[in-house]
Amino acid sequence: MNIVALHITNVSMEIILLFSRGFLRIFKLTLFVLFSMIPLLFAQQQAYAASKAADSAQQAMDDYEASQEARLTAAEDAVKIWLERVKTEQSAVQQAVNDLTAAQKEMDGGALSKLRAGGLPKQMALVGLLLFSVRSIVDTVAALTDPSLMMGALVQAGIALACAAYLFLL
Repeated sequence: MNIVALHITNVSMEIILLFSRGFLRIFKLTLFVLFSMIPLLFAQQQAYAASKAADSAQQAMDDYEASQEARLTAAEDAVKIWLERVKTEQSAVQQAVNDLTAAQKEMDGGALSKLRAGGLPKQMALVGLLLFSVRSIVDTVAALTDPSLMMGALVQAGIALACAAYLFLL
């Protein structure tokens, strides 16, 4: 071999050695930088995870509050509907009470209420009037075939008239 070629080979070996040393230094420097950034990357990852957790928690809280507001609104609407129903029913009940009061006042002026207010003697006079009236009519019809029954029919008619007089005049 020739000296020039040997020299070129030495120079190329030195260059390769320089390059390889440079690459080794660059590689070592890169590894150092990467390893020194691991705690920083870990801290950033934790901060990102905490931020996402806080965002998720806030979103969950917002969703919960929204659902609570929706439930509250629904409950308020239901209460409003019930209050309207109560007002409607209350007015219907009040109308029914007014109708009953009017009917009671109307009945208080009727004959049955006077009979009830008169007590037992008035009620007995009504029963006597009905009983003796029916018996006198039946005995009068029977007296058409047997005239001896006429006296009983007249007595019963008189008792019926006395009961009527007590019932209507007193």
